[in-house]
Amino acid sequence: MKAIKRPDGALLPYCKIHEAMDALEAEHLDLELDAAEADLVTRAVNEPGPVDEHREACYVPVRGDQYKPGPAGTMGCHVSRRSLPVLMRRIQDLGGQRGGELVGRICLMLGVGEGR
Repeated sequence: MKAIKRPDGALLPYCKIHEAMDALEAEHLDLELDAAEADLVTRAVNEPGPVDEHREACYVPVRGDQYKPGPAGTMGCHVSRRSLPVLMRRIQDLGGQRGGELVGRICLMLGVGEGR
């Protein structure tokens, strides 16, 4: 079972993220990131490369994934339901406390936050 660890330590299977996207009737999740979050997402998308050791990618343009730089280092993201759990895992792997906070915010947006 592929899963990420939520900030509260509970495992969140990829399928639960997909189910949350289905409940929102969304094929993509849109995120507006500040400069620090944008730097973290840029590293998550680009390191260790387009496909990581799990053989998963989080930037696949044919899925509609978009990461667009904004003013003052900000970023707008349009992330597909298939790419989102991979991006969340990579953010967590790279991001320390800031990564945990961003993953936590995404979980809340999806309705799969702590205690759910």
